[in-house]
Amino acid sequence: MKSKVSMKNILIFILVTTSLCRAQRYEWKHAIAPASLCFISGASWGLHEATSHHWGDFQARFPGAEPQFWNPAISWTNKYVDWPENKKRSSTPVFFTDAKHLLASTSQVAAFGAGACITLGEKRPRWHYLVDIGISFAAYSGGHYLTYRLIYR
Repeated sequence: MKSKVSMKNILIFILVTTSLCRAQRYEWKHAIAPASLCFISGASWGLHEATSHHWGDFQARFPGAEPQFWNPAISWTNKYVDWPENKKRSSTPVFFTDAKHLLASTSQVAAFGAGACITLGEKRPRWHYLVDIGISFAAYSGGHYLTYRLIYR
């Protein structure tokens, strides 16, 4: 059975979480940083997937996007000095050479940062950390949905 995360499911999760947290005095400020980072992570990964698997749709929507940077079928050559004549690697860090690597790196760093934020702070009940994780997952899913389904495809 294929799982499908929809905006409706995300909103239902947020509403249920909100009602539970109001009753138990959850401090929302703990969720701001990790949820923000997860939203960035999800949005970056959604754009990564849109350019990687739907380049034609992306290019049609954004005809001014430079293919040498945005099209993963050719952008991988940017990490070389002068492909194919010179196959020597460029001194530029690979995550700056093209959109695919930049977006993947941004997604991973933001997700790691969110995890670090969730584990930092004062001593709280364990269920507060679970709420942080749930809110962060909803933010990640919302960011991915926004870029992959709504904006870039």
